[in-house]
Amino acid sequence: MAEGVFNSEVEKSEKLRDSFISSSAGLYAYDGEGAHPKAIQMLKSEWGIDISSHQSQTVSKELLNESDIILVMTRGHKKELISRFDIDNLWQVLSPSYPKKQTI
Repeated sequence: MAEGVFNSEVEKSEKLRDSFISSSAGLYAYDGEGAHPKAIQMLKSEWGIDISSHQSQTVSKELLNESDIILVMTRGHKKELISRFDIDNLWQVLSPSYPKKQTI
């Protein structure tokens, strides 16, 4: 979901559109799985973002080496990545929250 929101916001900006490429990966993800149907439905209905073509991937040393910045959502994810991989471009997002779209 975070990748879909990020990509959607970047795509809206002419300046940023050609500057960023993002992807997401999970510590315990199964490669090639689609997004959960409820996640697809929520992002589409609340934000107008289509993540139906999303395919999961497991985090790998190669993916990390190709990355300029790595964002994690929890301290546990950060600890796990540091213990598995020698990385120095790791940032932690402490309190992710996406405001719910309001209907007026």
